Amino acid sequence: MIFEFDQQPVFTQTLEIGDIGNTTIKCSSSMNGDWFLRTKTVMGKTSLIIFGPVIAGSVEDYPLIDGFAVSFSKFDYKERLIIKAINQLLNDPKKDITYAEEMLEQAAIANFPDIMNTYENFA
Repeated sequence: MIFEFDQQPVFTQTLEIGDIGNTTIKCSSSMNGDWFLRTKTVMGKTSLIIFGPVIAGSVEDYPLIDGFAVSFSKFDYKERLIIKAINQLLNDPKKDITYAEEMLEQAAIANFPDIMNTYENFA
């Protein structure tokens, strides 16, 4: 009889990004919707926004789901800070990201919910 032991997590997917200072990433979760990360660098200053989860197709009906969060920061361009933010999003066990892709900025903007209207209508 053979017993398996020393179980180790193994990365099964990769994401290649050409310019981490100017990118938009969509991360899909098997259970929690989609998360978006956008970086934009102008004259050495990087703006970074992360938001989600957003359920595809629900922006008009009920875009905010329990756990929705938005995070924004602006800082002097530091590659290690951007890499850390991307790694934290992709590898957060609570988000359970199963797929990630680089996408156009406008596609992410279209998925950003109208937070105040939703809050007023459903709070």
